[in-house]
Amino acid sequence: MDPWRRYATYTADGLARYLGHVEPEAPRYLLLEADVVVGAFGVRHAWLRGPYLQFLAVLPEAQRRGIASAVLGWLEQQARAGGERNLLVLTSAFNAPALAFYERSGFVRVGPLADLVADGITEIMLHKRLR
Repeated sequence: MDPWRRYATYTADGLARYLGHVEPEAPRYLLLEADVVVGAFGVRHAWLRGPYLQFLAVLPEAQRRGIASAVLGWLEQQARAGGERNLLVLTSAFNAPALAFYERSGFVRVGPLADLVADGITEIMLHKRLR
C-alpha cells in the first residue's frame, strides 16, 4: 500500500524484519481489531526531546475508523506522562491524506527533507509541541 509501494527499499520482507526486530528504545506494535491485525506502528523514544512515530500503517479496509487517531492519542498520553516535550513524525510530501491527518491532529510542518529515503522524493517533518 502507499506510500511504501513507491519506495523500492520497503519490501514485504523488509517490513517483516522491521516489525520483528526487538529494539527497547524503538518498540513496534500490532494494531488489532477483534483479534484481526489491521495495522502496525513503531515509535523511537527519546528522539529530539520526545518520541518519534517512525512508522504507522493502517490497512485500507480499516482506515477511517479512528485507529490512527487512537494511536496518536495513546502516544501523546504516554509522552506527556513521561514529561516529554515533543512528538515528531515524517511523512512523504506526496502523501496528502497523511499530511492532512497529522495537521488535523495538531502537528505543524517543520520542513522538507529532500531525497531522505529515496532520490526524487521529499519527506516532510511534522512536530507537535506538548509543553
